[in-house]
Amino acid sequence: MKLQALDSEDLQIIATYTQDGLLLVGEVQYLPKEKTLIIPMNRFAWENEQEGTKTHERHRSVLTINRVEALKTQNIDQSKKQTILSLLTIDYVENSGPSGVINLVFAGGAVLAVGVECIEVQLADMGAAWQTDNLPHHNV
Repeated sequence: MKLQALDSEDLQIIATYTQDGLLLVGEVQYLPKEKTLIIPMNRFAWENEQEGTKTHERHRSVLTINRVEALKTQNIDQSKKQTILSLLTIDYVENSGPSGVINLVFAGGAVLAVGVECIEVQLADMGAAWQTDNLPHHNV
């Protein structure tokens, strides 16, 4: 799967596909000269889910955010590189013009706020899926 977002509606589609993605804090890379944030994750394949199935799938995927101007974190200890974060959603708060903040919201109150010139985000699966018995569950 390869998706690209250039507006907030596209970004919501990527948010749907990345819900419950698992990532390691130490694998997130910011390339300031390129203004790029690279977020490798194990993405839960919600698009392949069928009611009653006992096995599920995950894909190794990369979420790339371009045109990054600033990064802020909340409740993420960057010194703990092996911490696993579970992505709940991605939202966008527009500033004036096309600039704004892409918020990656994780379980446990962690947030990665990415200030961007405009929305330019890609999601790409990097290989074959693997099976898992674990189905993400959220208490509402």
